This record gives sequence, structure tokens and C-alpha cells, in this order.
Amino acid sequence: MNMAIIVFVSFALSIAISMETIGVWGRVIGSMHGKPTQGYSLHVRAATGGRFFAVLAGPLLGLLVDRGVQANYIAICGFLTFILCFMYSAVVLKFDLFSLLERAATRRLKLGFYLAEKQEKKINPAFCAKVAASYSLTASG
Repeated sequence: MNMAIIVFVSFALSIAISMETIGVWGRVIGSMHGKPTQGYSLHVRAATGGRFFAVLAGPLLGLLVDRGVQANYIAICGFLTFILCFMYSAVVLKFDLFSLLERAATRRLKLGFYLAEKQEKKINPAFCAKVAASYSLTASG
């Protein structure tokens, strides 16, 4: 049972790291096309997906520690995580998935900016006040 948890934790962490990396490439793509805000948006969306897997892995890793699993078995999590990340990287390089991501992102970037240019730009003071209040509550922790 512990080995199954170790494998699952490794899988979840490797997905989380890979999603964060894809998100960073979204920022690079946005910057390359002169759309840094859209690139940041791509990064946030991809990283949020990755954080889902990190949230799954954390408690399970704690469960292993609480069960008294030896440290060398827990170290296997790190080893397997980075072996899986290496395998994902090999697949990305083999199939040139970065250019596929760029093509998909640039289509989305163009569509997103086309729609944004069509909208009228008005500042809504009530909306700004709500955003400021929400930010202050969130930032205060």
C-alpha cells in the first residue's frame, strides 16, 4: 500500500512541476508575441492545474510520514518524480510540443485580443471599489 502511495505522490508531483513549466512557457510565448498579459494569463491557468496535483500529493506525503515509513522510501518519491519529469521532457522534445503549444496559444492570443479590441473600454468605479475591497481582504490574509 505504501509503495502505491509513493508512486501516486511521485506522479502527482511530476504533473504539478510539468504544468508549472508549461505555464512558464506560456509567459514566454506571450512575451515573444508582444502580449505579456495574455502570456501571464496562460501561466496562471496552467499553474492552477498543476497546483491541483500538488494539493493531492501533499497530504499523501504527510500520510506516509505519519505511518512511519522510512526516509529512504520517502526519498524514492523525489527520485521517481524527477524521472517522470525527465520522461515528460523527452516526450516534449521528441514531438516538439512547444511549437504546438505556441501555435495553439497564438491562435488564442489573436482571438482574445480581437475580442478585447471590439469591447468598449469604460472604467466602472463601483467595480474598481469591489476589486480593491476584495484585494485588501485577500492580501490581509
